[in-house]
Amino acid sequence: YLRMFGYEDIVRLAPKGWEECFEIAIESGKPEPYGQNSQMIYMKMTPPMVEAENLALKGKLPKDDDARLLVMQGLLKKAVQETNEKMIGIISPEERRVRRGGAVVLLIAIAVAFTLLFRKVFRAFRPPSIVLSRQAETWGFRRYKWAYIILLPAFLAVLVWQYVPLGLGSVMAFQDYNVMGNSAWVGVDNFGDLLFDMEWWQTVWNSLRYSMLVVGLTFLPPVILAVLLQELPHGKILFRTIFYLPAVITGLVVIYLWKSFYENTEYGVLNSIVMHIPAIGYILIGAVFFYILYSFGRRLLVHNVRWVAVLCFLAAVGMFASLFRFAWPILTQQGVPWWRALVMTNSQPYRWLDDPATAMLCCVMPMVWAGMGPGCLIYLAALKGIADDFYEAADIDGATFVDKILFIVIPILKPLLIIQFVGVFIGSWKSSAFILAMTGGGSDTTVAGLHIFYKAYLYLKFGPATAMAWVLGFMLIGFTVHQLKILSKLEFKTTGGD
Repeated sequence: YLRMFGYEDIVRLAPKGWEECFEIAIESGKPEPYGQNSQMIYMKMTPPMVEAENLALKGKLPKDDDARLLVMQGLLKKAVQETNEKMIGIISPEERRVRRGGAVVLLIAIAVAFTLLFRKVFRAFRPPSIVLSRQAETWGFRRYKWAYIILLPAFLAVLVWQYVPLGLGSVMAFQDYNVMGNSAWVGVDNFGDLLFDMEWWQTVWNSLRYSMLVVGLTFLPPVILAVLLQELPHGKILFRTIFYLPAVITGLVVIYLWKSFYENTEYGVLNSIVMHIPAIGYILIGAVFFYILYSFGRRLLVHNVRWVAVLCFLAAVGMFASLFRFAWPILTQQGVPWWRALVMTNSQPYRWLDDPATAMLCCVMPMVWAGMGPGCLIYLAALKGIADDFYEAADIDGATFVDKILFIVIPILKPLLIIQFVGVFIGSWKSSAFILAMTGGGSDTTVAGLHIFYKAYLYLKFGPATAMAWVLGFMLIGFTVHQLKILSKLEFKTTGGD
């Protein structure tokens, strides 16, 4: 076809042998038969081969031929069973009954939980009654009619674009949905299959890991940074501008900018830095972070806030262990004494996005870099509402810098912190754009939101995807309502008010 339309120059650019290979394939090749979900065959049958290769590399395969054959057959049998279930839906009647029973219990639990939790929300945020002429006025439609009229467009917009599609789309959770029509009802089978889908629960665990990283790195550091910027005697405007500038860059640019930083060769930005850091450098950096977190934990322990202190100590150990991990390959080089290895660097570039130990963290770091500035400015504005009398009284009592953060800043900013925390936590479970662009879900980074996206729009299995979305919402609603209940009891004051 290229020659037919006069593109001889492009034909000459093609690698040698491609045209001959193409002609042989056209003459002798046979197309694979197509069926429902047949595109999944490669994804489902590749893992047993990869697992067998990993066993061989680790020396865990038996040396005896018959024993090795049994191991291989076991891997293939397990993969075939899973593939038949995912592609064709082959499940024994006994297994189907067990799954349907579990699905019924799950749906009852979801219905009861949502009813009780929304009832609790309604009670928590119900306005106090105003007794007028022996009648309790709760909503005050007549008294506040203009407020309700102003809120009506926003209410209708949320209702039409959020809750109506949610209600109509929920029907798909009970169907084998077909975008071309003639969707078959499957009852509770989608929920039953979900309960016994280990791949789904693995993505839930990945979402929990991802959420903890997002909360730990994008929620607390801006608070500390805001306090530090508040204490600067000079250059406040300059540093605020520097920290805010990454936020004005388009999100897609941020993603691909950092993806270039993570290049696996020695020419990548991060590799060109870390490959010049000696082992002792990683240990010292880890010791600094350990000391900072340990200081917070020690002060909390002095004031009998034990469970938060324990979390700080665990975070300190985890931070030191994470950084020491980069020094370990250098210290354990064969034939090199450890005292000499302390000043040596790693000669091999790191595979940041290909290593499951670092891939998830690498997906979070662009969010930290781009989101630190806006979060910091919000807290800086809130810090203006804290009177200097508090800091002066703390200085008289001999409070340290850590004490001021723990017992002045955080308690006074508690309403704002809870609002931010709820938003960051819920958003981390729904956010998957950075992971999709960075790894595509590889290196054990597939989170629940990304798994639902793939299930719905890659495999067109809208029924199971909707069931997953409902279960994910069920797991998050309890936490959200608990935080909202705490928020309803807080008292907000204007800056400088009585």
